[in-house]
Amino acid sequence: MRGGPLLSMLPMMARPILLGAAAWLLLGCGSIDEEEVEEAARATRRTVERGVEGAREGIESTWDAAVDAYEERRKRKEQEERAQAASPPVDLLKGAAEAIACEAPGERCTVASDYVAAARQHPSELAKQVRARPVSSPVAGIRIDGITTGSIAEQVGMQTGDVVTHVNGIAVGSMQDAMLLYMNLRAARSFVVDYRRGEQEHTLQVDVV
Repeated sequence: MRGGPLLSMLPMMARPILLGAAAWLLLGCGSIDEEEVEEAARATRRTVERGVEGAREGIESTWDAAVDAYEERRKRKEQEERAQAASPPVDLLKGAAEAIACEAPGERCTVASDYVAAARQHPSELAKQVRARPVSSPVAGIRIDGITTGSIAEQVGMQTGDVVTHVNGIAVGSMQDAMLLYMNLRAARSFVVDYRRGEQEHTLQVDVV
């Protein structure tokens, strides 16, 4: 085909335009006959058909990949829901009073290791026991807005309105900080919690025994 190297460098869908324009120019100049024009037209049609077929295959491939990804997510979600339904509900409030002992609530307490191990397996249930939010005044920290009766926080002496500022010396200024802290201290055997109650600073130490 005439102009092969140059034509091969053009995008597929742009070639018909160039071929048509070339045929028109050549015909107008009287350089080619009718048979050559027809051949150029046929080549243009074949090029367009190949371009359309390629585009169709690309769309079908993208669609199939999207459907496969959707089905994978759906199956994974169904598996998670079945696993949750099969798991018995966990009540971390049960046994908390027996597992936690305090010499002075809000200052020094111990928690039984088997209870801590069970609680660490269910962080979402732990989170339900306390309502909290980050604050920046009068001090930066996590303010406790509500505590479930019988919860771990209540058993160790924390109160609504307390603002936790540090845990094991690490500042806690946002919920992201709290989550990161939880991940980093999952295996800890001792916790030192600095908090503010009213105008006074307090320290609570909790040991896992």
